[in-house]
Amino acid sequence: PDNLSGFGPPGPAPLEVDIAGEPGTSGGAPPASNASRSFGRGNRPGLSLARPSLTLLDVSSMQPEDGPLSETQQRRARLAFFERQCSRVLPQGLFVSGETVARDRQLLAGSGITHVLNCVGFTCPEDFKEELTYKTFYLHDNPGEDLLSVLFEGLEFIDSALRAGGNVLVHCSQGVSRSATLAIAYIMWKFGRSFDQAMAQVKEARGIASPNIGFTCQLLQWQKRRSAPFAPPSSRLRLLRVAPHCPQTPSLLLARPVAPPPPSTSPHATWRQLDRRGAFLVHTAERIYVWIGSDCPPAMADGARFHAKLLLKFEDMGLLAGRAHAASELPPVVEVRQSREPRELRMLLDPPTSDGDGGSGGGSEAEDFDLAAGSAAVPPACGSADPMELSAAAVIGTLNSPAISHCHSRNPSSELIGSAAATPTSGAARAFA
Repeated sequence: PDNLSGFGPPGPAPLEVDIAGEPGTSGGAPPASNASRSFGRGNRPGLSLARPSLTLLDVSSMQPEDGPLSETQQRRARLAFFERQCSRVLPQGLFVSGETVARDRQLLAGSGITHVLNCVGFTCPEDFKEELTYKTFYLHDNPGEDLLSVLFEGLEFIDSALRAGGNVLVHCSQGVSRSATLAIAYIMWKFGRSFDQAMAQVKEARGIASPNIGFTCQLLQWQKRRSAPFAPPSSRLRLLRVAPHCPQTPSLLLARPVAPPPPSTSPHATWRQLDRRGAFLVHTAERIYVWIGSDCPPAMADGARFHAKLLLKFEDMGLLAGRAHAASELPPVVEVRQSREPRELRMLLDPPTSDGDGGSGGGSEAEDFDLAAGSAAVPPACGSADPMELSAAAVIGTLNSPAISHCHSRNPSSELIGSAAATPTSGAARAFA
């Protein structure tokens, strides 16, 4: 109302307020029965206001109490149901859960958990590390997260624990995407299942399991590589760089793929992508080369040897089956030192051009051919989801610390390359078993 005098001290007569626009009135005046309302304190005269008309509230879109649940309500109900569930996905002792179970000692004891694979180190600490064996990853649940870089480390942790008779819990925040993806991958590898088959098995045990689209695509890519690692039109080699998982776990070294150079430079990975301060895996159709730079710290070299064995075990089983390996040939994993590369590796890393010009691969064995001698670029130390430009000096300083002197000292399985006898090859390469 325009006239607010009624809000002052009470007067002898109540104030009448005209509400314009009431239906059924002329000139904006309300009906006589509703024209004025008197409000007072006890018997004292008070303010008189006409109550305006109220707009009706549309409740047609509201969910009836006895009606079916909406999709959002159903999802919340499923998450609430599985919040305290430790879901057994394999009778051998593989479980999947969320963070709530991982932080409850009684729930863990109820399932006989002895090993915990934690995918969410950012938010969930290792609460019972004095009693249980942990491995912790720092993974984000987004499609751009590089899951394949930690996949083999996770599979090795699960497989070693199960073979030792333990029970393994793989957990993330809710037990939906990250942990389910690792469980699916283990079933794919262990039992030779397709992604769809393994996904159905995990989904049956934990109904909310649903890897995000990025993780799904990465597992499908891994499935394709396991069946045909170098099927056309793929490159004739893959180059992987050994680097820390993230700053929170500098001792956890992973083998990350190095993107090929621009097509205008070369269609394949070349020696220009190597760095003398690091260690690389050169994965070819015939074998895996462990390339050690001249300034590579020992811990990083150990990490490269370890991941070469994991690559054999979890991806390229064809090499273990003796593909293209006679008794007189090199074993499937060969270690080489910078400037002592065998001729076949030089040809792969520096192929001659089609017209015969350029490239040093065609040179003689005695040439002074030092791969990566002039390289300076250091690839990112972490995955594409959280790229962190850690300098080689910082990485080397971290790896040389006493706290991680025993990094990657374990052998994932002695039978991996048991057929690979230590066969010297003119001083250019050294095989390891």
